Amino acid sequence: MLNKISNKIALIIFVMLSIAFATFAIVSYKETVTAMIGLSEKSKVATTRSAGKFIEEYINTRIVAVDGMIKYLQNHPELLNDKTAIMKSFGQSTVAADLNDLTMGFADDGSFIGVFFENGKDPKYKILNMQNDKYDARTRNWYKNAHADKALITPPFLSTAGNKLISTVAKQLVVDGKVVGVIGTSVDITSLNETLIEMKDSETGVVTMIDLNINAVVSHPNSKLIMSEEANAKELVNIFRSDYKKYQKEPFHYEYNGVEKIGACLLYDAANWLICSANEVKDYNEALNSVLKHQAIFSIIFLIVIVGSLIFAIGIFLKPLAFISEGLTSFFKFLNYEIKEPIPININTKDEFGVMGNLINENIAK
Repeated sequence: MLNKISNKIALIIFVMLSIAFATFAIVSYKETVTAMIGLSEKSKVATTRSAGKFIEEYINTRIVAVDGMIKYLQNHPELLNDKTAIMKSFGQSTVAADLNDLTMGFADDGSFIGVFFENGKDPKYKILNMQNDKYDARTRNWYKNAHADKALITPPFLSTAGNKLISTVAKQLVVDGKVVGVIGTSVDITSLNETLIEMKDSETGVVTMIDLNINAVVSHPNSKLIMSEEANAKELVNIFRSDYKKYQKEPFHYEYNGVEKIGACLLYDAANWLICSANEVKDYNEALNSVLKHQAIFSIIFLIVIVGSLIFAIGIFLKPLAFISEGLTSFFKFLNYEIKEPIPININTKDEFGVMGNLINENIAK
């Protein structure tokens, strides 16, 4: 098969084209991987920002409601002596702002009043004091740590019923330069988590929220990690803390439970919550495998078409070599007296083969 020059040339071309297409496929695949990972990194940043904006707006509605009630009581200080009237105002404000509750602890005697809504039912009013309930609001962290100039957002904790994770937004009520009490409302972290679970941009996409005050996961699709002291939960907290410290708002790669992942974080300063979005790198394997498969198929098709066309063209262009070979064979047989008359070479081309054929014919004639 390789005795013919055309076959040798075709083989060389086939090998060179195979190497070229293989190199192109590898380089193209690597560029595709880089581009896809780059898009994923940008997606993580975008998802994190979206989650952070949602959380900020969610908390701000509570802060605005507390500020509104503080301003209302500052303008109507006569209500401070009528807890029933205050609770009535609380009820109206709670409905208007779509809050779960609105509460107040008093500075003079530590008493506590609140309006609570549960599952769309009618509001429940609650009054607690030292005399009847042994309750002193002034001993509670949300009361002691509240300020007048900035809303306090407490670290999450389990509700009294134990079925919800909540945080408290609280702020001091100051009238005529004197602290009268602290007004607050709860933030339902459990409900917030249900919304964050839906914020996923890939199959394994996850939004995680970590409270840096207590170094605990407070929002995650895996409920076993929330407020957990287990090693897996602590490892996740440490990974996000250290990577955020190193990369800030830039995306990063990390390994968790033996799986390579891509993540991005931002800090919600008001509550000192670290909000992170992440997904596994393998989410893109199917797309990358599809790209590789299509590249291989198209490369093989192009290789077959190009090599086939070249073999056909080379066969046509080198066809005069066969005539020259036959002419020379005939001429040498004539010189060796094996035949009486040599056969002239019939080549009509004007290229190098035509010149060679004419020279041989001239010598045959001589």
